[in-house]
Amino acid sequence: MREAIIFWLSIILWCGNGAGCTPVWHTPILQGLPLTPGRYLTAYYQSPDFKPVPASYRLKDFSFEQVTGVDKSLAERFFREELLTALENNGLPLKAQEADYTLAGQVSQLHLRGPVLRYLSGKSQATLKVAGVISRGPEVVYAFQDQVQVTWPINPRHPTSMESELMVRQVMRRFASDLLNEMLLPPPAPATAATPSPAPRDQGFMAEGG
Repeated sequence: MREAIIFWLSIILWCGNGAGCTPVWHTPILQGLPLTPGRYLTAYYQSPDFKPVPASYRLKDFSFEQVTGVDKSLAERFFREELLTALENNGLPLKAQEADYTLAGQVSQLHLRGPVLRYLSGKSQATLKVAGVISRGPEVVYAFQDQVQVTWPINPRHPTSMESELMVRQVMRRFASDLLNEMLLPPPAPATAATPSPAPRDQGFMAEGG
């Protein structure tokens, strides 16, 4: 009996961590784009002529597909607020119309760990999967895909609703930071190969006494 309980608890925790129990992450808006692994984002694509600054941006509402553990309308509002704040804090002007670039996308999953798993693990956890594009007219000049997970110990002094809101904002803030860092920070300079020191010249063998 004890072994059976341990087995099922292991399965629950495994699924709660998103290992094998979540649907396949499809991102049709990125179909055909040559994504490469990013330093901050999971993957991204950047057109050679994309100049993130100086430029203005129009932020369209991201669609939300799968939301668990938090109200969907609240998640949509928090996501927009965090992304707008990140853009403004990095000096990227926002326009409602006639901007240089348009930022749009889709949140395919936002998952907050349920109360049973929170109790068993003693931790809160939020997972976010998001993909999007930056376009100039019909042309996609930047695309991205990111999966973010944040975990921290449960604070018994916080009501569950407050804790959920904090987790949602934290995971969305982490994504916004990933996106802006990937967009704005210059790529690392390529490593230069070390120039080998010249080998000492062979002086030959000198016999004693000349």
